[in-house]
Amino acid sequence: MLRQPHRALIRLRSASPDIGPDHFETYQLENYLQQVLRAQGKTEEADEISEKLGNTDKLKKSKEKEASSLLMACLDPSEFFGNLMDPNKEERKEEERTKNSVRASKKKWKEIRDERFAFLEKNKESGNKESQGE
Repeated sequence: MLRQPHRALIRLRSASPDIGPDHFETYQLENYLQQVLRAQGKTEEADEISEKLGNTDKLKKSKEKEASSLLMACLDPSEFFGNLMDPNKEERKEEERTKNSVRASKKKWKEIRDERFAFLEKNKESGNKESQGE
């Protein structure tokens, strides 16, 4: 008695481009239909739906397994677990690179300053001697 409207609802949901046959709610409706058929003693029809639901489960599991294997293939395992254990690792590396760059820049500037502006050091030294001598 309930199964005809139920089947029509499943067909409508399966045909819908927004929902489709693989949607969770469609799966649930098919599961309810299978339970109703078993309660009514229509085991052949219930078994057909049960087999379809089993195939859907297998398909979902294989897709999930494929997706996880693709994800793991894209990531180096040590990098994956390193990012999992230390999510700020890349930020700290970038900060360290910036600090090293600033240090190198300061060192280079001191070399250029000593080379091109050596006379400033001489003036500074003579100014220090005069202030100490007074």
